[in-house]
Amino acid sequence: MSLLRQFLQLPVCELPRARDLNTSLPAQLSQMFTEFRSALQASAAAGDEVCVEAWRQERLIQESGEKIADAVQNYLEGSLFRSSESLRDGLRLLRPSLEGLIARKQDLSDLYRVREVDSLAKADRKAIFHIPFDLRHKVSSQRYSISGWPSLYLGGSLMVCWEEMGRPAFHKLAAACFDAERSLNVLDFGFRPSVLADLHLAEYENEISFFTPQYMASYLACWPLLAACSIDAGHRGSPFIEEYIIPQQLLQWLRDEEFKIDGIRYFSMRVNQLARAPRLAINYVFPVRTCE
Repeated sequence: MSLLRQFLQLPVCELPRARDLNTSLPAQLSQMFTEFRSALQASAAAGDEVCVEAWRQERLIQESGEKIADAVQNYLEGSLFRSSESLRDGLRLLRPSLEGLIARKQDLSDLYRVREVDSLAKADRKAIFHIPFDLRHKVSSQRYSISGWPSLYLGGSLMVCWEEMGRPAFHKLAAACFDAERSLNVLDFGFRPSVLADLHLAEYENEISFFTPQYMASYLACWPLLAACSIDAGHRGSPFIEEYIIPQQLLQWLRDEEFKIDGIRYFSMRVNQLARAPRLAINYVFPVRTCE
């Protein structure tokens, strides 16, 4: 077993992570980041080349993690402006690594969207697309969302769509399959560390070929950000979910920064992901670009 695979399978790298309700979210994140850096240092010292490359950015990983935790703390203290500024400072530090995680010119097909309807006979085909702007007041808070701004959410499988909806009755569901008309650029948060432990190996190269050493080093540098976007909601269904602070602000930053991406690919918190079929537990979010 390679050193990198051993590292990615360590409990300190495991994502998603349950919310520890006995401590504050900023404190939980800071503890997770500290444990991750210690494990990364040990793996680099053992000689793994990818971990060595990532550890060269140790100061950046530490500082960006501090900014992420500060962003959550500021938000919870009621200072949304300071929260946004803290996170943006951290994201600017991570920008070269985030660039390394952009899956460019993806020909996306066979993506699914499911909606619950009262009657299939009365279902409107347009209603299964993103919420229109004249109904933006119905945009609910999602893990990756911008308040009041419609986005198109798609799943890599009908199963993950059904699970994300909370397993509604089948006879109340309308489903559609989507293919992109052009190639798209997506920020790739689509794979859990334990899944990447297997996917980056040679036997998977014919299936997924972009897990290069450079990609893996970028993934490790961005692990604190990915972790902050992968904390299970402690109070799912509540009007405010503190675990969504970072992923929501990340999506807004990516849209504002002209990052030249179309959306984010991210792993489901509800469906366990397996290396042999990772697509079954992958979601996509594509923010609408114009109000027209």
